[in-house]
Amino acid sequence: LTSMSFVVGLPWALSHIGSPWTSPQGLGWSLPRRRCDRHQAHARVVIARQAERSVNGGIVPDADNECQPERVFMVPFPRIPPDPLPALNLRNLAVWERFDTLCRCIVATLMTSRRIRRKTRFVSVFTKPPWMGAKVSVALRESLQGRRLPEAPPHTKLEVCGDEVKMMYAEETWVAATFQKALQRFSDPALGATWANSDRTAGWRLASSESLSEVLEEMMSGSEQVRLLLLDEDAPRTAEDE
Repeated sequence: LTSMSFVVGLPWALSHIGSPWTSPQGLGWSLPRRRCDRHQAHARVVIARQAERSVNGGIVPDADNECQPERVFMVPFPRIPPDPLPALNLRNLAVWERFDTLCRCIVATLMTSRRIRRKTRFVSVFTKPPWMGAKVSVALRESLQGRRLPEAPPHTKLEVCGDEVKMMYAEETWVAATFQKALQRFSDPALGATWANSDRTAGWRLASSESLSEVLEEMMSGSEQVRLLLLDEDAPRTAEDE
């Protein structure tokens, strides 16, 4: 088996696709037919690192087999700037940047039934130049080529690691508020030190990145064998065929 497999897709692909191991259309794995739903706000998931609590209150071992590959779902968000905090409004996530879709993608990647999916990682890169009127499609294309538009700052990379996550609600506002706290930790070293052991932001990581190409190269490099699957609704084959 490969030691890592990752899927690259667009935001709509990860927030609207089907079961965990089959893909009705396109290459790559799809995810549960489930979106962030405010009616699920009470379905809080608190997971111990080596064991998970089942529905009847008992403790069951982690269901993921150690020999299975790590699944990495990478979704670039070309409308989100490197510093998302000024645009992030918890009362209105369905703005032009589409923070609501980002939250849905995180939940779809990391949650399955009533537990957190281990050996799974969500990665996103925010590539929008911070000035008004920026051509986001051009900026994304340049980033894929390993370049940035003139005077554009480095991108921001978000990672949410299933092996480290301790808390998760399947609810957009909760995920967005956790994202906000992770951004504050990243931008303010004092807050980062204060919240260093926070269960809520455990597994959430932010870092600067020169380009989307650099992030892809980091994933493909190293001693691990890597398999790349691209989500494409017009692809002639499914993940099973691959």
